Amino acid sequence: MTWERLLQKKEQFSKIRDILPREALESFDRSFDIEYAHNSTAIEGNTLTLIQTKAILEDGLSVGGKTIREIYEVANHAKAFTYVKKRVAEGKPLDESSMKDIPFAEMIAALEEARLDEYLSINPEPAAE
Repeated sequence: MTWERLLQKKEQFSKIRDILPREALESFDRSFDIEYAHNSTAIEGNTLTLIQTKAILEDGLSVGGKTIREIYEVANHAKAFTYVKKRVAEGKPLDESSMKDIPFAEMIAALEEARLDEYLSINPEPAAE
């Protein structure tokens, strides 16, 4: 999709957003959040289905036959995205510093130690000024 097409879609949505019932917009947001968490984690190899992702995020259920890591991965992805959306809604910047404020204590359980070490080794803390 081109940038121009994306801007056209945004303009179309802006025109109808005000006439849509609040419940419809909330339903759209919930559906988007579930699909986004599913697709983003699937790209990284998570094997949860969209239905299983919905069960975890919306219904608060666990699913059998999946690892705890996969379940936490989806749940923590959703929490991180909620944090980002909140910052945007509050007009706060999305910079490296704010991304480090994501509640990583909850996310570490889902990360593989090598991936965390890799990030830390290629993104050292800046020198004190």
